[in-house]
Order: sequence, then C-alpha cells, then structure tokens
Amino acid sequence: MPIKFFLTALLLCCRPALAADQTALTDPFSPSSAANADSSLSPLQTMANQCGDSAEWLMDNLPLQQLKPIGLIHYPQYAVVLWLTPTEVIIDSRLNHVIAEEQWQIVNIENRQIRLQNCQNPAQQKTIHL
Repeated sequence: MPIKFFLTALLLCCRPALAADQTALTDPFSPSSAANADSSLSPLQTMANQCGDSAEWLMDNLPLQQLKPIGLIHYPQYAVVLWLTPTEVIIDSRLNHVIAEEQWQIVNIENRQIRLQNCQNPAQQKTIHL
C-alpha cells in the first residue's frame, strides 16, 4: 500500500514537468524524433533508387516469400508497412527501406499496395497488394 501511494504521489508531482516537456508527449513511433527522418516526404511519393549505404536494411536474412505484409499505417507525413516473419515477429518498414535477402527496396507506398524495386536489377519490380 505505501509503495502504491508513493508512486501515485510521484506521478502527480512530475506531471507538470512532463506536460512542459513536449517531447515526452509525442508519438514514440514518429520518425520525426529519429535522426534519419525526413518530414518533407509524402507517404505516396515515389523515391529514386537509393540502395546504397544510406538505405536502412531490414530482414536481410529472410527471402521475400517468407515475409507477409499484414498492415499499412498512414500518418500525415509518412506511411509504415508492417511485415510478419515466419517466427511471428512484426517488423515495420518505411519508404526507401531495403527488405529481404534479395534486397528489395520500398519505392512506393499507396493505399492498398507496395511497390518494390530490386537493388541489383532496378528494372525488376514487384507490386504487393494488401
């Protein structure tokens, strides 16, 4: 009982400080807090092939056939694609991320589909419908 009272009192004491700090109340999943985020990008904007060192590489040990797209979240400035791995781990990706061991880059995210471009052969593209 005393611990619960102490935690409640601590929360009430710190609440004004948390409210004054705007970063404490922002969306923790927002890329605006990430160092490599670009808030000027639209989620429907098509990007040029950037499969170099600056691209973020995800799930590079899994073939694309084993990754199942399970969701798409649209925010005002970007979109997030949710993938399910064979071990039932959910991984999020965004525009320009490179996924799978075959190195597919996400070049376009639309309302119900994702367009991928192969990093080794940019002429090779795939569309995944959600």
